[in-house]
Amino acid sequence: VRGTLRSGVWDLVFLDPPYADDAAGWVRVAAPAVKRCLAIEHRTGSAVPAEEGHLERVRQRRYGSSTLSIYAPRVETVRSGPLQSADGSSGG
Repeated sequence: VRGTLRSGVWDLVFLDPPYADDAAGWVRVAAPAVKRCLAIEHRTGSAVPAEEGHLERVRQRRYGSSTLSIYAPRVETVRSGPLQSADGSSGG
């Protein structure tokens, strides 16, 4: 998996590493390969960073012993401005 992450840049990266693994380490390895969204499922209570590289954690949901953390590029790192819908309005 780590070799695949290093082989390119991906719009969406979903990670579900073993719960015994360091979730923050997986976020650190994956961040350079993420263009739009990183989702990682990890053990509830395991530390994951609020920011990593050009990404910031935008959502976190707990489901019992599992937590899903979602990362997206920080607004200032998006070169073309905020994402817009087909009609030109902001997606926010």
